[in-house]
Amino acid sequence: MAQAELAVRHLAQYEAENRAPLPPPPPPSLYPHAWIGCAAYVLVLLGVAWVLSNGLVRLDAFDQGVLDAARVQGGEWWRAWTALTLHLDGPHLAANLGAGVWFGYLAGRQMGVGTAWLLTVTGAALANLLEGLTGPPEHQAVGASTAVFAALGAMSAHSWRERLQLPHGLGIEHQRPAALPETDPVDAGPVVVEAEAPELEFADDLRPEQVEHDGCRGEAEARDQLFRHARAADDRASLDHR
Repeated sequence: MAQAELAVRHLAQYEAENRAPLPPPPPPSLYPHAWIGCAAYVLVLLGVAWVLSNGLVRLDAFDQGVLDAARVQGGEWWRAWTALTLHLDGPHLAANLGAGVWFGYLAGRQMGVGTAWLLTVTGAALANLLEGLTGPPEHQAVGASTAVFAALGAMSAHSWRERLQLPHGLGIEHQRPAALPETDPVDAGPVVVEAEAPELEFADDLRPEQVEHDGCRGEAEARDQLFRHARAADDRASLDHR
């Protein structure tokens, strides 16, 4: 039965190597109303700019709200938040509006409006706070670009977390097993025998052309025929030894 067992092992190996790939993962769920957070972001930045440019508040607003490392280190930690709403000129404001709306909308679709903007604002403020606490005393900064990068970082972390939950883990395909267990001919399962596909090692008395590849006969008949040829080869070999 050596030839029959060899045939079974080759057929099982061929089936494992040509197994159909797993279906693609379902698309991620998206949250609605992501535009609400973007609208609030635009209103805050434009509102602060309009109020300051029209002199509706104290003219030293920049002095009170800029991220000043010396003052942050002196205990004025709120500057980490107020600096996000201040911009030096129109192009500076327009750039942060465009980038913030774009990434804020994408983050809101992925994580929900509340979660996305909570992470964005909190992450940007913490980054400003760390910058103020560790930077040189003369360092000063304003602008919402830190919030833009915080939104991008939140999306990256969320996408990484979602990818870890996919069937393929980190996207690495399942590796081919190094060795196949011994398989009984009855449990070999359905296989498709093709004339050119499996490169099998046949004995002198067993050639690939001996196996009929008539698709009308079906998979089971082709497999049974291969087993019959293998058993016949074993019988002839035993008679020669006698």
